[in-house]
Amino acid sequence: MAETANIADIAKHAFDEIFQTFGWTQAGPMDTNWPCINEDIHQKKTHPSDLVCHYEDPYSKYRIYINIDLKSYAADSISKSSIGTALRSLAKTIQCANASPDWSDQFAATEMPWETVGLLFVYNHDGQAKPSDFDRYCELLSNEEIGVPKGRRLYTFGPSQIPYLQTVAGDIQRMYGAMQGRAEHSFFYPDLISKKAKAQEMQSASLELLLGPWQLVHLKGTEQTSAGNSKHLLYYKATGETTAEFVYLIDYLFRFQLLGETKDIRLRMVNPAPNASVIWRKAVDEYVQRLHGLPEIRKRLDRVRYESVSRTTLQFSELEIGLIRG
Repeated sequence: MAETANIADIAKHAFDEIFQTFGWTQAGPMDTNWPCINEDIHQKKTHPSDLVCHYEDPYSKYRIYINIDLKSYAADSISKSSIGTALRSLAKTIQCANASPDWSDQFAATEMPWETVGLLFVYNHDGQAKPSDFDRYCELLSNEEIGVPKGRRLYTFGPSQIPYLQTVAGDIQRMYGAMQGRAEHSFFYPDLISKKAKAQEMQSASLELLLGPWQLVHLKGTEQTSAGNSKHLLYYKATGETTAEFVYLIDYLFRFQLLGETKDIRLRMVNPAPNASVIWRKAVDEYVQRLHGLPEIRKRLDRVRYESVSRTTLQFSELEIGLIRG
């Protein structure tokens, strides 16, 4: 029993190391159960909430609550069956959470309109899982098979997403060390075709943003002595193996006017291919040529600085977590 509790704490500790940087706020108690309101259908008396966090949705008036199921699995425990079982349980939890007075009393103390979504967070504590296997298992599980209620959303973070997010969160914190005086960071949200962002920059990162191909972070000084100290950090998830993917990124930067007269962007590559820096330069040349070699385009693209990021990997042994708990 103690071993199981320690393994669960590995996931909780890893989560704490990552998501505070992304502006999520914890709501209510951790590791609690609350009554099921659909006992006849769900065939259970209670649902678990390992951890609940919230953030303001960047494209609506809603506050998003994330009911998180924290798992810490060895590689040989990650399978379509284990992931499917966890997601089916989470789908039932979310169905009840959005209508349960007990859940809202504990976690959603707000007059704002709100919605609860589910997040399955699977931390691979032995570091031996193949990220592609986890992603493939998730793709093989349909909403119908999992039983996702109509209009509700489930998300998964596994061995491919968690190390990336660990690295991004760790790098943002390291960047704070290079700032003069106090600083804060925010995340960029573009206006979409069907939705307008409430603000171009917000203090929290949405689930959709974190699962997207990149995240643009603005780190800026908050004191008079550091007000002009500003960094724009573009974290890029893909490997940069083709010019096409970089041309797509450059299109994004120009479409949303992110390459202004004075703005410098640091392209932070988390998983770069060995020759990604060379391919980036080729993509820049190709993009400029498409626009007839306009000097202004070249000038603006020269303000994007290609940089590799040192990977951050959290590895916790069961004994270490036990000692942390005291």
